[in-house]
Amino acid sequence: MKDNPLALRYSAFVFMLASLAGCMSVPSAAPATINQTAEQVMTRYDVPGLALAKIERGHIQWIGTYGQADTHRPVERSTRFNVASLTKPLFAVGYLHSVANGNADLDEPLAEHWVDPDVADDPRLNELTARLALSHQSGFPNWRGSDGLYFMFAPGERHEYSGEGFEYVRRALQQQTDEPMPVMMQQQVLAPAGMENTTFGWQPELAGQVAAGYGEAGNNLDLDFSRREPNAAANTFTTIEDYGRFAAWVSRGAELDPALFQQMTQPQSAHPDPLEFWGLGWRLTQQEDRTLIEHDGREPGIRTLVMIDPVSKRGLVMLTNSSNGELIVRALLQATWPDADAVLAQRDADTWHYLSALPEPALPGMFGFIAQSPSFSMKLLYAAKAGLMDHSGLSDSELKQADKTLEALIYRQFSGEVGADQMRELFVQLGEPTEQGFRFAKALNAEQSRQWLDAVADTAQVR
Repeated sequence: MKDNPLALRYSAFVFMLASLAGCMSVPSAAPATINQTAEQVMTRYDVPGLALAKIERGHIQWIGTYGQADTHRPVERSTRFNVASLTKPLFAVGYLHSVANGNADLDEPLAEHWVDPDVADDPRLNELTARLALSHQSGFPNWRGSDGLYFMFAPGERHEYSGEGFEYVRRALQQQTDEPMPVMMQQQVLAPAGMENTTFGWQPELAGQVAAGYGEAGNNLDLDFSRREPNAAANTFTTIEDYGRFAAWVSRGAELDPALFQQMTQPQSAHPDPLEFWGLGWRLTQQEDRTLIEHDGREPGIRTLVMIDPVSKRGLVMLTNSSNGELIVRALLQATWPDADAVLAQRDADTWHYLSALPEPALPGMFGFIAQSPSFSMKLLYAAKAGLMDHSGLSDSELKQADKTLEALIYRQFSGEVGADQMRELFVQLGEPTEQGFRFAKALNAEQSRQWLDAVADTAQVR
């Protein structure tokens, strides 16, 4: 008997719908152990609202929502968050699809399509490409100020985080295709990833749906998003389920050509010995057998994170409505990621690689700034442990105790029992003053490490 063509087409259609339904199936609730950890660390560091999505084998495994979006609403799966710089990976993937479609190029000068009047007379403009901008080598500051846009250094000379670089790419692409960013993103990212509740820039229908933002003291910051316009680096409003779908889609390759996906997830550096490790739109955490891609988002009252392992197709998305959100990242990674300790150690080592190479004149002022913030203090302290103590000869039990001591110190700083001057004093014990400013020690032996950890323990009052 011959096959019925209509029946075959119908069967194929049913199979396609079934496959789509599998991709869009409702994720389960988070496990009880995750709920317990999330609630404990939220209480400890005064984080009002949190949403988590865990990706396994390329699909959302579970979603957890906790606390309050504001004083009247709990955080739910439908709660919109301003995800801040988590916009950058979204835009980068959309741009790479434009490259794959022949509508954009990674290496031609962006000046062929867009010239910002502020830099029109700067010859370095012709060196700027999308590849350099999407890997934070544009030469621009993070954002232009009252002096307008300018080059701090030639494109490709070094890495320097820049939202302006992403915006330059957006403007060039828009001029090239005559297509606004939201239209391009709907076609290239939102629709294929299955994202139905994501908006670039403010829309009136978002009123009453977006989580409020809370400061370090737990105060409502009364954030006004009504003037936020579509932006390649920020101003995206989405839900935990939608961003989880994006992360899951990326973990499966984001429907990109493998060679292009590989470029996105490999180090991009036009200069030798980079201090930071960026792919295209993603920060890289390079381990022995794999490279994780990640990004965070940081604005007043907002801390967000996405991390993906393209090898295992694992991922984690964290959205918070608090300036304290970064203080709960370590505990949540340890609760959700199988080799979290190795991942955290590499992230800490990368931070130390960056901090220890900063110019000597910059460090004294930076210490004063970092010492004011428990989040930044946490970053420096764990980086110093990774860079100076993890290979100093301390025993495994001593290193485990060091983690507990640092955690105790950070909590005492957060609770106001340790002041900025005390934190700064601990920082300066990690090196020595110089005529130009300060330099970190290049190495510590076991005894020197113990002496510093003893000082930390005394300040943290954990003896």
